[in-house]
Amino acid sequence: MDATSSPPPSDSAPSSQGDSPAQNPLESSPQTTPASPLESVPSKGTEDPLTALPSFSDLEAQVQVKTEALEGRRRALEAHIWIPVGVDRLWEVLTDYEGLATFIPNLTRSQVLSRSGNQVRLEQVGAEQFWKFSFAAKVILAMELMYPEAIYFTLEEGDFKEFAGSWRLAPDRQEDNLGTRLTYQLTVHPKRTMPVKLVECHLGAGLSRNLAAIYQEALRREFL
Repeated sequence: MDATSSPPPSDSAPSSQGDSPAQNPLESSPQTTPASPLESVPSKGTEDPLTALPSFSDLEAQVQVKTEALEGRRRALEAHIWIPVGVDRLWEVLTDYEGLATFIPNLTRSQVLSRSGNQVRLEQVGAEQFWKFSFAAKVILAMELMYPEAIYFTLEEGDFKEFAGSWRLAPDRQEDNLGTRLTYQLTVHPKRTMPVKLVECHLGAGLSRNLAAIYQEALRREFL
């Protein structure tokens, strides 16, 4: 029997007193329709929590990027941002390799070539119009997943001499809010066909956009 069913009627009829007709018990005891169980559960509200998020440009401004010139044409870059989700949620976003191109700006393809345990071979292609130049690059990366703290990657083949680094995740609290500090580190050595200053500027600007996009995607999934 479900919660909204009425109790079955009694088999015995009520006795009469004097000449007064028997009174229908349903008339003397008005009944109200039980509320649906769903009506007793408070709603979360109609306001979309994602509308309260910072704008994309504000998120880009929160990303802290450092660039260091190493020997020759090699460059080291580091970027980090605090994201108000747990490590597990952020790990889910970072390792959604087949879906990265749907929310990472200027990443046109991301495809898993093979998996074995915590090892992943990944092909990625990026493209961007930068100043008057069309910048495009393809890499095949060997990924090592060290859940839940870090993801390391090295270049197997592609349009750079060197392309290696890591994603690091660390639980972090800001103003009584738990979240995760995400840090991206990269050492890159462009081939001579690529102007090193152009690559440096492109990667620095791209990191701000990419980490802002990861922030947005993590929050979108958190409130799905």
